[in-house]
Amino acid sequence: MHSRGGKDEARASFPVRNNPPVLDSFFLDREHELAQLQAYLRPATPSLNTKTKLIVLEGGGGIGKSALALRLFEAFSKEDVFDAMFWINAQAKDTIMSSLAEIPAWIMHPRKGQDVEQNSILALSWLRTTGKTWLLIYDNLDDKDLLARYHPREHGAIVVTTRIRDLGKKLEAESIELTRFSKPDSILVFNHFRRSRHLDVNDSREKEAIDKLVTLLDGLALGIKQIASYIGSKKLTVDQYLTRYESMPRTLLSAEDSKESQTLAKAWTVEFKDFQENAVHTSQILSILSLISAHKIPMELFTLGENDDGPEDFFDVFEQDTSVEDAFTHLQATSLIEFDEKSASIFIHRLLQVSFRYSEFGLDSQQDLQEAVNATAILLNNRFPKHRGSQSLYHEWTTCATYWSHVRSLKENFIKSNAGRRRQKLSSTPALDELLKNCCWYLYETGLYDEGIPLLDFATEISIDKTGLHYATLCQAYACIYLELNDLPKAWFWNKECLKIREEHLSQGNVDITDADIANVRSNMANVLTAEGKYQEAIRELELALKDLTTDHEGDLIYIGLRKMMLGRAHYFNSCDSEADKFYQESEDVFNKLDPNQFLKSCLFHDQGNLQLRYGNASLALQKFEDGFKLATSHSPSNSVTGINLYAMGVAQLMLQMYSEARTSFESALKIAKFRSLHGQEARIFRKQAELYEQDPDATAEERIKAGELKEKAEGIKDDLLKVNEGVYCSPPASEDEVYDSLRNNSYNEDKTGTGWFRSSH
Repeated sequence: MHSRGGKDEARASFPVRNNPPVLDSFFLDREHELAQLQAYLRPATPSLNTKTKLIVLEGGGGIGKSALALRLFEAFSKEDVFDAMFWINAQAKDTIMSSLAEIPAWIMHPRKGQDVEQNSILALSWLRTTGKTWLLIYDNLDDKDLLARYHPREHGAIVVTTRIRDLGKKLEAESIELTRFSKPDSILVFNHFRRSRHLDVNDSREKEAIDKLVTLLDGLALGIKQIASYIGSKKLTVDQYLTRYESMPRTLLSAEDSKESQTLAKAWTVEFKDFQENAVHTSQILSILSLISAHKIPMELFTLGENDDGPEDFFDVFEQDTSVEDAFTHLQATSLIEFDEKSASIFIHRLLQVSFRYSEFGLDSQQDLQEAVNATAILLNNRFPKHRGSQSLYHEWTTCATYWSHVRSLKENFIKSNAGRRRQKLSSTPALDELLKNCCWYLYETGLYDEGIPLLDFATEISIDKTGLHYATLCQAYACIYLELNDLPKAWFWNKECLKIREEHLSQGNVDITDADIANVRSNMANVLTAEGKYQEAIRELELALKDLTTDHEGDLIYIGLRKMMLGRAHYFNSCDSEADKFYQESEDVFNKLDPNQFLKSCLFHDQGNLQLRYGNASLALQKFEDGFKLATSHSPSNSVTGINLYAMGVAQLMLQMYSEARTSFESALKIAKFRSLHGQEARIFRKQAELYEQDPDATAEERIKAGELKEKAEGIKDDLLKVNEGVYCSPPASEDEVYDSLRNNSYNEDKTGTGWFRSSH
């Protein structure tokens, strides 16, 4: 086993491998390609293995790309070629992050609790810096930009499977384009899988019929395997199957679907019709499987607990546990699904999902599709963690991540259906409304705003009750995200919408809403007022939010500490420094009662540091910023609070002429700003980096030229962002520093403070 030099942080017993999808023991006709992969990827001597080796497996759907990658994984595992090997589901951003987030556990690396994002960052960091050899397989990559963002570049080996034509050329990487099976090999594959389901079949009598069938299947590995398994499990002759095949209508797929999809759809239609007529429970389970993510579907999704809602009103398969088990056994016997015992999860091919959704014996009818959506929403809602009141989902982020990919697929199929040729549109249900509400809150808590806003748009559009408390939570999530993004008009609008709904429910005596829920909204509205320069209004809102809280009640302490910190900030921006100092100290006293390492203190240290800068105490300010940075890093290395403390450290270091240290601080802060898409923070950093290059006597000539470019870049971002909040500020910023400071929000959102975790808006 090869091993690179260097200090490794992991404590695992190497070699380590995660669990890829299940692999059938039969493998044919890819020996040449397998040998190519092995020769290219096998690590060289440690001194030579310094650059990432990237190779792309290209080809249409169902041609066998994943099967070849799995065979490579198995072959390298047997020889212990790499110290670490991990299979990455690359279908979407969230599936990549979830796959990466599992790596720290495999290498016995300290993890960041339930935080999928942080654990994926830890994984990438380990891969970049470890002295171990490793291989990553990114399976089913549909978006090449995701690979650029989520793969380590320093060393190691990477295999990508994709349907994207010429991806290898675009990435300037090695590539192998898989071709279809030859007719002789197609026949061998067909006979193998048929015999595995029908041991005593005599295929020598059906040579002509088999030749005709594999010609129809056009050398597609997936179709050959599955149709052979179906014929074998049903003990049909090939002629009997062909007779059924020829009587099937052509399934009308969408225009963008590939030739491979069109070829396989008609072949699968024989099975779909059989299920509908003779195995309706199998058809019902397949209906659900066709609407969610194809990868790693937890079997627990289909197991109903005592307190779970059941979808039997739509699908009677759930009236008896044995019916569900029988349906999965049937699907497995026909090779339409694969079951992985290690992870207790199911895998299904995406082409099969598409074909079933469009088939007249699948979900082509509006009624069948609506019932499938209803049943799927109930099952997912049973498993997705619930956000209630001010309770964070932090401790259940891993579970959320497991099911979010399936909710996303359900959403995408819902949207495609309503945008398609159907006259009647799909509608939401109470279960789907609740599921989407909880998913939206999860995406907000984890900072996945590029996915959170589209999901909120979808959830609010289809909501069946736009005056209910679920809708109010959607409004609150909108408000919190837009406050993070410093879009103050939208943050104010959605806060007001949330407040209106919650106050109406409170006035009607709804026991599910309390004064504390109203206070949280008012507190968040105070954040917007502070950002707009309306400090007295913000102070009034915060005083109202504090009115009914008491230090005698432990559950109130976190809110008292947070709101006193927010009061200090409002007074600071209103130039009432003594009042700001007083509230900051009161806030710190409260946080210390709860936990000296309370995450919110990292924000407080930042605020106290800013006050010291105003007093002219740059050294004392730097100490506060460093304390804030250390505390924030211990909780969440890439959180925006970590970034603003790094930026503030750079500002103080620049004032103290600590140019080398300031460079490091600004560069690290910029990485977090880019990762979080905090463009206002990027502009502030560019401006300060330009100042540093102009002031540092050791700056190179190139850096002095770059200073002008950075100023232009900062100006461009500033001008674009100021348009978003045009006309909302109470008074325009007085100085250039204040103009740039206004590009990031200076407030904190509530509703996530109960666990000691929260996300700050900057």
